[in-house]
Amino acid sequence: MQKFNLSLILTALALSVSVHAQITVTNTAFPVVGDTYNYNIDVNPVIPGFFTPPGFNQTWDFSNLQTDLTSATIFNAPNTGAHSASFPGADLLVNANGREMYYDVNNSLNGGFVKLMGYFGSDPINIGINLLVPYAPPLGVRRSPVNMFDVSAVSSGVLVPFDDVLMPANLRQLLPVMADSFRIRVAINRIDAVDAWGTLSIPGGCYQVLREKRTAYTEQRLDAKVPPLGWLDITDIAIQTLGLTELGVDTTVEHHFFSNVSKQEIAILRLNNAQSAVEMAWFKAGGNVQLAITNIATTPEICPNANNGSITVTATGTSTLTYSISGPSNQSNGTGVFTGLPDGSYTVTVTSNSSPCPASAMAFVAAGVDGAPPTATCTNTTLVFNGQQSITLNTGELVTATDNCGVQSITLSPATILATQVGQPVLVTATVLDVNGNSATCVSTVTVSGLPAGWSEPPPTGCTNCTSDFSYSPGTDTWTGSATGAVYNSPYNADAAAFAARMLCGSGSITARVTGIDGSGWAGVVMRESNAAGAKKAQLMTNLTQFSRREFRTVTNGQAFPQQFPNKQRYWLRIVREGHQFTLFASPNEADWFLVGAQNIVMSNCIQMGLVATNASATETVTATFSNVAFTGASAASAMPGGGPATHTDLSSQHEADFSVFPNPTSGELNVDLTQYIGREVRIEVYSLEGRLMQFSEIDEVQTDVQLLNLAGFHSGMYLIKVKSNGLPDVTRRVMLAR
Repeated sequence: MQKFNLSLILTALALSVSVHAQITVTNTAFPVVGDTYNYNIDVNPVIPGFFTPPGFNQTWDFSNLQTDLTSATIFNAPNTGAHSASFPGADLLVNANGREMYYDVNNSLNGGFVKLMGYFGSDPINIGINLLVPYAPPLGVRRSPVNMFDVSAVSSGVLVPFDDVLMPANLRQLLPVMADSFRIRVAINRIDAVDAWGTLSIPGGCYQVLREKRTAYTEQRLDAKVPPLGWLDITDIAIQTLGLTELGVDTTVEHHFFSNVSKQEIAILRLNNAQSAVEMAWFKAGGNVQLAITNIATTPEICPNANNGSITVTATGTSTLTYSISGPSNQSNGTGVFTGLPDGSYTVTVTSNSSPCPASAMAFVAAGVDGAPPTATCTNTTLVFNGQQSITLNTGELVTATDNCGVQSITLSPATILATQVGQPVLVTATVLDVNGNSATCVSTVTVSGLPAGWSEPPPTGCTNCTSDFSYSPGTDTWTGSATGAVYNSPYNADAAAFAARMLCGSGSITARVTGIDGSGWAGVVMRESNAAGAKKAQLMTNLTQFSRREFRTVTNGQAFPQQFPNKQRYWLRIVREGHQFTLFASPNEADWFLVGAQNIVMSNCIQMGLVATNASATETVTATFSNVAFTGASAASAMPGGGPATHTDLSSQHEADFSVFPNPTSGELNVDLTQYIGREVRIEVYSLEGRLMQFSEIDEVQTDVQLLNLAGFHSGMYLIKVKSNGLPDVTRRVMLAR
């Protein structure tokens, strides 16, 4: 009945759990001649939780077993024994506990076994005599294969007679019967059931095992041959009178733990009768699989949230080791080196294909700390304005920034340079912010050069092989223009000139004083419909010797013959546009203006006007200087209906207000042309060159083009006139007061 119930239980378990995970122990675990099984013995073991019900993938921890005794079972050739002739066919001999034990080994893959054939030595009931004890049939001690759910019934017996003279005299005298011989009868019935599998840890090692529960029922009896009665069972008398406690019925329960990587059992537990405690434990000594983590080294993140920490694991063990970590990042490899890790706690696990028990430990990767500011190196640069109202600075050209954790942003202050700052060195502060909030600053000096707001230098007009260059010096309010190869001749239907231009939409004027000409050529002012060589134009120039000349082209690509006339040292030149009427003026002093030409030319509403220089010789360079450059009229942006943007191929489309002053130099009264401020609130300020505010006036709404400013109360010298209006950049002009 017990056998049936156990089988039923194991069968039920099999229905719920796959059996493919447990090991199989084969005949490779059978001993051969020369093998030695070494055991450590704990005579008073304490194993918490040693007993577990039948089941799968269990864990048994016997690692706290102590070594009180040791034993060595050596397997010898049977012919080395003195009594081998009594056990023909034996394959192994073991000498232990005063006995020569002979074993039969059958190495069949299926149905193989190791059986104890018998022994010569101390008697089974411990009366102190040596006997030849054969087992009939031989007693099975190992079989193959061994799998989960295996159940095996083992039966054997012993019947050993011996003469009365062998019975120790002290025992024989106590018997109430006279016998001429005795015999020992032993009946052994054992149930072996493999009821669990899992991992077993013992001191120094860990194994995947099958647990076999062996329940043995052993009955030992003593018979006496008493003439004429024959054989009588005197077991009870022997127990009472001789104290032979080995006699009678005994039940023993043992747990044997088998592995497929070791011939000997990994552990054997002998339980007490109540199966509530372990009376004695044998466990494998030496040669155990040792797997241990010997060192864990970690490096923190270099920066917060950089995810670049590392863990390096060192472990000892046989065969191939596999390392893994679990936590904020899960990784596995065969090196034990893990990189690219975020901060946090990790479980480190090392496994080996020769050890079913992994080694594990905890590791911590510290979060990165960034207290270091970035490095910022600023470079000085020069900006050249050529028609732009403003230029947005490029951080890549001004700042080189690095940071160990990464640069998040670079900001510049100011981020934009205005055309009104031409001629000024501008200090630009760069602020570098790293990804963790640390910052550093540096300063660049930006030298602002080029042409004032609204002005540009288009390519030389009408020629591809000539060169030109216009520049402006704010400190002296001087313009310089040069040209090489800008020569045009009869029939004068195509121009060649160096040109500094600005847009004019509608009526307006351009005024300039030609202060110098180096080389052979002409310089002056011009209004033209476009930069095309044959564009309509009105042009007034001087060569600073005897002549000035005027040129008009009334139709596109038409002839514009120069008309020379004595200049009478009238080097202030002006062109005024009113509708389609273009009027030319010249002045010796910027106060007295003389009409020197007029022409009706139908042009587009928005045209170009500005300064011009041409060559008299194709090989010579002419360089002209201009001062007192002033203009009136609206540019493209202010002329658009509704104030919207306009575009032009040569000039900037952005509007920026400007003003002009005349006469300059002045003896006291100064005209301020505020055409571009019509309808705006304006404040006019007068400063000394030292920056001291001398006077100011405020106009709630500009309604007339020209405002009168009286400087008669000031000493002779240079003064700065600044015009301010909300929403527009401040504009400054230099004025010479000569009294």
